[in-house]
Amino acid sequence: MAYPKNGGRIESGRGHQSFLPQHHIKKNPRSEAELGICDVVLVSYTTIEAAYSEIRQTVRGLAIREEGFEDETERPGDASAAIHDETLARSNLNRANPPVVRPLCQSRAQLPLLAHSFATIVLDEAHKIRNSNTLVTCGVRQMHAEIRVAVTGTPLQDSLEDLGSLLMFLNISPWQDLVLFKRCFMTKQWQSDLPADRKAQYHDNDAILFAIRSGIGIRRVRNQLFDDEPILGTPKWDSYYSGCGLSSKP
Repeated sequence: MAYPKNGGRIESGRGHQSFLPQHHIKKNPRSEAELGICDVVLVSYTTIEAAYSEIRQTVRGLAIREEGFEDETERPGDASAAIHDETLARSNLNRANPPVVRPLCQSRAQLPLLAHSFATIVLDEAHKIRNSNTLVTCGVRQMHAEIRVAVTGTPLQDSLEDLGSLLMFLNISPWQDLVLFKRCFMTKQWQSDLPADRKAQYHDNDAILFAIRSGIGIRRVRNQLFDDEPILGTPKWDSYYSGCGLSSKP
């Protein structure tokens, strides 16, 4: 997947997504204040998936040379080292020198979608944000943004953990903590039997969950009207035709 350095379009598998950065991040940022700011980026699920798939495929053919750790206690664990090496492999593809391991706080900024701080992120196909341990969910959760928007045409109906993963991406406090979310809405200690049917159960915190879902969601249907026009209708446009003469010159 080609990533535009000075703005352009990203091939995502479902069409092209525009990406127009204002300026770029420094090579080794020391703080979040040094991150570049972009206007808007529309990130599709397939874009995130393709980026991480490319990293995983690339790292297999590269020899990673480690240095820069003064103390063995500073060396990252196996899980961190894997992400660390993949990040370096992706950022050093076109360099003559072999990649060098750096602290994770610096190397993570080399990834295209993690190298900038966005004003707004719109995540398409957001219903696929499930299973908080997958690379896709972790990838979108680590992106820096002031405003996060999730768009989907498919209901979140697989499990409550899918909703928890979405709240983590949207950074809805305090429910972005998956441990807290599971304790409040997924543990049996908050379940009670219905008086009329002892086999059925309800959760004591269902009202809170409904309030959270209603507060962050805006539902639109196909036949809904806005200013007496279909909200999902085809936009108006003007067509112009102009002819040009053919030339015999090559």
